[in-house]
Amino acid sequence: MQFKNIIKYLMSALLVVAMLACTEDFETINDNTKSAKEVHPKYLLPTAQSIAMNHYFNCDVNDIVTGVLCQHFSQPSYADESNYNFRDGMLDRNIGEFYMALANLKEIRNYVDDSDDAVFSQEEKQGWNLIVTTLETFCFQNITDVNGPAIYSKGFDLVGDPTPAYDSQQDIYVDLMEKLSASISGVSNLDVDMQLGNQDIVFKGDISMWRKFANSMLLRLAMRVSDVDETLSQKYFAMAIDPDNGGVISSNDENALFTYHDSPSANSFFENVLDGWTPGVVASNTMYDIMASTADPRISMFFGGPWYYEGLPYGETGTWWKYANINYDLIAFKNYKTYGYWYGGGPEDLPGIFIDYAEVEFFLAEAAVRGYAGAGDAKTHYNNAIAASIQYYANFLELEDIQSDIDTYLASDVVDLDQVSSAEDKIERIGREKWVALFLQGGEAWAEARRLDTPQFNVPPGKTEADIPTRLKFSSREWVINDANVQAAAALLNGGQDSYTARLWWDVK
Repeated sequence: MQFKNIIKYLMSALLVVAMLACTEDFETINDNTKSAKEVHPKYLLPTAQSIAMNHYFNCDVNDIVTGVLCQHFSQPSYADESNYNFRDGMLDRNIGEFYMALANLKEIRNYVDDSDDAVFSQEEKQGWNLIVTTLETFCFQNITDVNGPAIYSKGFDLVGDPTPAYDSQQDIYVDLMEKLSASISGVSNLDVDMQLGNQDIVFKGDISMWRKFANSMLLRLAMRVSDVDETLSQKYFAMAIDPDNGGVISSNDENALFTYHDSPSANSFFENVLDGWTPGVVASNTMYDIMASTADPRISMFFGGPWYYEGLPYGETGTWWKYANINYDLIAFKNYKTYGYWYGGGPEDLPGIFIDYAEVEFFLAEAAVRGYAGAGDAKTHYNNAIAASIQYYANFLELEDIQSDIDTYLASDVVDLDQVSSAEDKIERIGREKWVALFLQGGEAWAEARRLDTPQFNVPPGKTEADIPTRLKFSSREWVINDANVQAAAALLNGGQDSYTARLWWDVK
């Protein structure tokens, strides 16, 4: 009996020990031991780049519709957005995807800033700051150019501040330009080995090219505010074009591009917009008629079709194959290519454009017309911009002997910058040609069309010019979660209301 009691006590003691062993570090019992606690920034960078570009280079009614808002495209099946009826989910995701990219960039910044010199040298940290700040600028610029006020300085601390306040567009632009210019001047070694290779999809870690990208973005911001604050505009314009500061993109070889491959790594137009038996968009009559009226050689580069070649009247629906489609030698139609149909085959890897030489030259042409110091000759920049755009798409399509087409186009009375005399008319012509060149860059095309008031948009049936949107409203999700701060943000807008027709800070004409 005594022996049995000893055994019982021993078993009880062993059970207690076992229980203690099981409950030690109990708070970590559900930790995923196979998940990385930290991710090296070189592996977060392509994620941030791809999220930003996959969203920007898209025209899906559930995500982003700037390609429709800028009237490059009409919608053959469901023309809700062409008639200014926007899905609330789109209003949320339109900015949400850029914030997802920004969250990845924030992780990169935190990792680099918290690392000592044994992990990243000071020169590498300067390079990372330039890369991250440039991409942050791209994302925030696209957010504020759609909504106006945005969550900016108070973002990314949802634990400490789950309902952050919004910054005004003016404050965002001023801060972006200040931080971007500081990151540019803060680089001390352009030859630093960032050890990125293909993890940097844009420039493979080439800091000299990232500096040109950053300066070109600074130029974009500077010119965007030219009507509302010319002093601020000229200040940062001078910094952006300063050759001692790196200068801007100066050829198509220096374009800031995101490289795509075949599906499932194809561009979003192939994967989303042209994935189906009916394409989500076709050429609008706004775009097609303007290009036809100027005999633009890009019209056959941008558009094609099985039988018909005309633009679908904006705001109307129609049988898709009766209108000009995106040229399937530029971007394939996914379903038609997948199932081997004769129509729709083509490439899937047209690059996404963050900013390119053509856009830079258009900005320089405009600055010259405005009389900005150091801008150069307006017509030279204007011609360079148009030629660069035509050459870019001709090269992708492997077209030869296009110089005569370029020369003829530039000499046309409706294109030649010398055929108009006033500064206003010259800027209108620059703006129209830039709007065409920004094909497949809906966000930038819509922003510039609003700022420069060109081209003249078509009005959907049953609407008036007063109904044409100048911004997108905040989503209902923002109103539900952050009501007081959204109200305060709306009060910052012209008119003080969260409306589609409130003008943004830089949109003063």
